[in-house]
Amino acid sequence: MKNFKKAVDVSFFVCCAALTAVNAFIDFYADGDSTATKYAGMLLCLIFAVYECFFGGKDSLIVLFAIFFTIIADYFLLVKNDFYEWGVAAFIVAQTAYFIRLIFWQNKRRLLWTAARIIIAAAACIAVAAAQINQTLIYLVVVYASLFLINVIESYTLFCGGIKMKVFAVGLTLFVCCDICVLLYNLGSFVSVGYGEQTAEFFVKLSWIFYLPSQCLIALSAVPDESL
Repeated sequence: MKNFKKAVDVSFFVCCAALTAVNAFIDFYADGDSTATKYAGMLLCLIFAVYECFFGGKDSLIVLFAIFFTIIADYFLLVKNDFYEWGVAAFIVAQTAYFIRLIFWQNKRRLLWTAARIIIAAAACIAVAAAQINQTLIYLVVVYASLFLINVIESYTLFCGGIKMKVFAVGLTLFVCCDICVLLYNLGSFVSVGYGEQTAEFFVKLSWIFYLPSQCLIALSAVPDESL
């Protein structure tokens, strides 16, 4: 059984790597529509997360919950390319689940990390309000970014705690790289940037080089340490 599970884990990783390569080929060389293969990769992560729930207990359930809402976010933002507020809201739920996961991993300073998220998110929202920006999407984005930022920082404070914690931290880091690419793609809608539409399109294509691997590693972080 242990060898079978190891084979499943490795096969999942290889499939995600292959799909990332396929997406990159379609985006950068074939100039086609890679929406189907991108979403298929995310569905694969969801299926793997369901599988891991039979082995990982409560921690695996949290990862499954987060990836499920990530799938919902991708449906709005990738498949429909609409309802952006709902997409970002789903990402907030996913990051909240990762926050809960990190809190369970913490033996101390739980209150400090919780307060940090609340204070930074509130400060960001106040800054948006002070700038007289009345867009719901912007408020959702700053809350999401605040949660995400602290999740990444906190994950590295636990980096020495075990293999799955390391895998999770690296997964979140790749996720950040993806979001930086998305930010660079959308930046021209808000401020003057020194690059054109072609460069902006490059950034959104580049984001998927980071995104699917990030979700693959996050899903793999649900695997118990003894199985990694």
